[in-house]
Amino acid sequence: MGFALAQHHKYQNEITRELFVNTADENYVTARFCFTESLYTDFYWLAVHCIEKYLKAVLAINEHSTKKYNHDICRLYDDVHKLASDLLPCKCSKPDIIDVKNWIDETPRDFLRRIYSNGDANNRYQIYGYVQQPDDIFKLDHMVFSVRRLSLSPMDAYYYNDETYRELLARQQETPLPMPNGNLEKMISGARGARLRDIACNRNLFFAPEDYEHTKIKLKRSVRRPVLLYDVLEPLMSGTQSTKDVASLVLNWVLKYISLPADVRKDLEKWSQ
Repeated sequence: MGFALAQHHKYQNEITRELFVNTADENYVTARFCFTESLYTDFYWLAVHCIEKYLKAVLAINEHSTKKYNHDICRLYDDVHKLASDLLPCKCSKPDIIDVKNWIDETPRDFLRRIYSNGDANNRYQIYGYVQQPDDIFKLDHMVFSVRRLSLSPMDAYYYNDETYRELLARQQETPLPMPNGNLEKMISGARGARLRDIACNRNLFFAPEDYEHTKIKLKRSVRRPVLLYDVLEPLMSGTQSTKDVASLVLNWVLKYISLPADVRKDLEKWSQ
């Protein structure tokens, strides 16, 4: 029985790593690339995607179901927080060496709620637009660091030398605790090439080795307004009669041919004739 249980835990860990963590690692590093290249639509989509998988990994490895959440990272985070509130940060605060103007201190849940809105599945089509903050990449790094390390082992299993994994995490709050065969570890070490190592490490205060030579990245604030707002709703609300006539025709075309979230469709239908 003891051998069977040990093998069960071995495969449990391997399946969790392969299904959730390793795929999330690739999403995470790709999100960092998108941010540095000002590809913010995909940055938010991938940021939400990787956080979702890391959170599900924590639940799965600790034998909690991942089935009921769909892609809702806020609900996922709430349940992981119940499991490990003592091991998660209270605030995404600005590190002393980060040179970001107008940094906004946020709780982890406030940050996750905001990127969930910006990275919503419907926002792949920019239905809602986004407001991008220059500190978002650093907050993403912080959240990945904080959550990913919880997925290495069942929280209350004995990990080493009569110490549970929870006790180890509490004792090493600022240590990444590398995952065996983890994709992120491979990228940080350079095993997957110099380019991926730079994307994973540059300006990454939570994962980059101490001797890594950082270079500057572009940090700016960006706003993307939804096209349905400025091409349809604003002309209907405050345009001339001729622009209202055009906007009305466009609105009917949108409603007829484009798939929309139910709340957006309902709002637009109020303006249709």
